[in-house]
Formats: sequence, C-alpha cells, structure tokens
Amino acid sequence: MKDLLEKDGAMPRLRDKVLMNLTEENALELVAEIVNVYENNAQGKHRLGSFIDKISFDEFKSLLNLDKYLN
Repeated sequence: MKDLLEKDGAMPRLRDKVLMNLTEENALELVAEIVNVYENNAQGKHRLGSFIDKISFDEFKSLLNLDKYLN
C-alpha cells in the first residue's frame, strides 16, 4: 500500500537544507531562484531531487546566489 505522501513512487525530500532562519520574503525569493536554476539547468523531466543528486547538493547551492540571504 502506498504511503499517502508518495506520488508515483517518489517520497518528498526533507533532509537538504539550503539556508535557515529566512524571512518570509527572502524564503519566497529563494524558492523563485531555486525554480529558475532548475528550469535553466535540468535536462528532460528530472524531478528536482534527481537533478540535485545528479549534479551534487554542493554544486546546486553554488548555482544559487546565497550571499544575498546571509546578511
């Protein structure tokens, strides 16, 4: 029996933390940036988690402009 959170055999990823303690505004900006990086770099129909696994989490973070959120 499939877990209620499963969709097509995939489970949500909860372990990867990009940044913590962001304001709501900064969190929304970061989500938009993550979507932009994904759209511009993922090939085919990779899920975000598969894309991150393929390039590595460190490489994914390097594609984001995280410095602007650290102030």
